[in-house]
Amino acid sequence: SPLYRVKLATEDARLWIVLDDAEQADILLDQSDERTREVMALVQQGKPVPANVLAALRDRNKKAADILAERPQETALLARMLRQSQAQEELLLALWDEVSESAHDKYGEAVATLHNTRLRSSGTLVAIGPEDLAGGVLNISGLAEAVTEGVWRLGGFEVRVDERTLGWQELKPDLTAKAVVARGANGRLHALNLSTTDAGLPESGTFVSGAVEQVTDNLIVVGGYPIRITPETLLKLKPEEGLRVQVTVNNGANALNFGTSKFT
Repeated sequence: SPLYRVKLATEDARLWIVLDDAEQADILLDQSDERTREVMALVQQGKPVPANVLAALRDRNKKAADILAERPQETALLARMLRQSQAQEELLLALWDEVSESAHDKYGEAVATLHNTRLRSSGTLVAIGPEDLAGGVLNISGLAEAVTEGVWRLGGFEVRVDERTLGWQELKPDLTAKAVVARGANGRLHALNLSTTDAGLPESGTFVSGAVEQVTDNLIVVGGYPIRITPETLLKLKPEEGLRVQVTVNNGANALNFGTSKFT
C-alpha cells in the first residue's frame, strides 16, 4: 500500500526529535518488532513477504545495532536486541518459501544483518553477506563426517561450517547434526546455525533395527545410530538408504551382521 511509505516516514520523523542515543535504539527495536508483526500478519493472510517490509526490518535493526555497538553499558538494551535478533532470524529462516521472488535480495540483507548481530555479540569478527543467502535456505540433518578443514558432510550434502556458524564448536565426527544452511550465489552451502545430538552406542551383541538413514563409504546410520561397516561384517545385502534392516553390533558400534529386518 502507498500508505506504508507514509507509516515508515512517520516512524523516521519520530527519531528526528529524539536526542538520546539509547532512547533512539529502544525506539528502533520497537519499530523492528512492529516489522515482525507485519511479516507474521502477511504470512497468516497467505500473502508473500515483500521487499519493503524486509528492507525496513533490516534498516531498523542495523541502526539499533550500530548505536549499541558504541554503548556497551546499555546491557538491558543489548540483551533485548540479541533476544529479538534470534527470534527474528529464526522466523525469517523458516519463511524463505513465503518471500516474494523480487524480495530475495532484501531477504538476504535482513537475515545477514540479524545473523551478524548475533555473531558480533559473541566476539566473532567474521560475518556473512547477503550473497551467501542468494540461493535460499535449506534444513539439513544427518551424521557429521569431516571432509576437509571447514567442510563437513551432513545428510549427503557438503556444507561449510566455520566461525560464522552459530554452534560450530559442537560439531564432531559421528554426531548427528541438524543445520539451517544458506545456499550462496555460487551454489555453495554454508551452515548458519547447527545443533548436535550424540546418538550413543548400542550395547554389544544387541540388534539395531530400522530404516537405513544414511550411507557413506564405511558407515551407515540406522535408527539414529552411526554403525561402521568393516571387512569382518557379514553383509547379507548391500546397504541402501531407505532399506529396512537389522544389524548386530559390538561395543565399538561395528556391524557384525547386516541383513533384512524381521519387520516391514
